[in-house]
Amino acid sequence: MLRVTGAVLAAGVALATQAMAADAPAEIKIGTLYASSGRYASISMPVFNGLKLWAEQKNADGGVYVKAFDKKIPVKLIAYDDQSNTATASTLYNQLVTQDKVALLASDSGSVLTAPAVTIARDHKMFLFDQTGTGASFFSRPAPAPASFPRTIPISR
Repeated sequence: MLRVTGAVLAAGVALATQAMAADAPAEIKIGTLYASSGRYASISMPVFNGLKLWAEQKNADGGVYVKAFDKKIPVKLIAYDDQSNTATASTLYNQLVTQDKVALLASDSGSVLTAPAVTIARDHKMFLFDQTGTGASFFSRPAPAPASFPRTIPISR
């Protein structure tokens, strides 16, 4: 599971960096939320811990390879606790996009806490890595990714 998650996140990083300036960034910011309390904490924390582990492993290896820059770039995980509250999640996803200026979003665990991220990613034309949300409305048009993104995702190593 960690390999699949890592491959998809690496692809998202590659897509997000295509929209960046010609110079390689010093780091790639990935924004995410987790629930440390409330009814979704038991499913959220293991997923969040897996995401942290992936980031630590990638950075120990020099970062994520980004073909556009022909180099590895470290990832920085920016995470906030939504406390299993969708209103808090909406506020924090907006903060990740507008204030923290993350390159891509990774949703919290489960459909309830993923729902706010889908709308915000769509509105801001951001890549959203949805690892566990399965709500049917998440997969309807318009898709969260900008139309300029390719239909196939090249997986970086």
